[in-house]
Amino acid sequence: MPAVPAPEPSAGGGTIRRGATRLVEDRDGYVVSVVDLYHRTSSEAAAEIARTGRFISLCQDREHAFFTDNPVGERSRQYGQTVMHVLVPAWAALPDEVFDDESYFRVRLEHLADCSVTVAPRP
Repeated sequence: MPAVPAPEPSAGGGTIRRGATRLVEDRDGYVVSVVDLYHRTSSEAAAEIARTGRFISLCQDREHAFFTDNPVGERSRQYGQTVMHVLVPAWAALPDEVFDDESYFRVRLEHLADCSVTVAPRP
């Protein structure tokens, strides 16, 4: 998928319409439904993800990578200082945990292969 800017963070600390899907055109010209998700990690891992576009899971669940819908969420800060913005097909984002300020999603690693991945700007 082509790189598409993420929604701007809102004054309340979340993104505008957090977790909402939107339509984008993929590389083949098809319109697909995506959701803006964010992956926190170390700067070294972020550089490798940006270089290769590949996620490697280091948690017990080796088949999924985990994401939040809020790039400035308090709970996800523990996972790293660098935030990756990822456009994920809506059908691939599986809800994991839901909190007041952010929701967690898991995505199978193979479903991330063609996703647009960029380092999110610091809020």
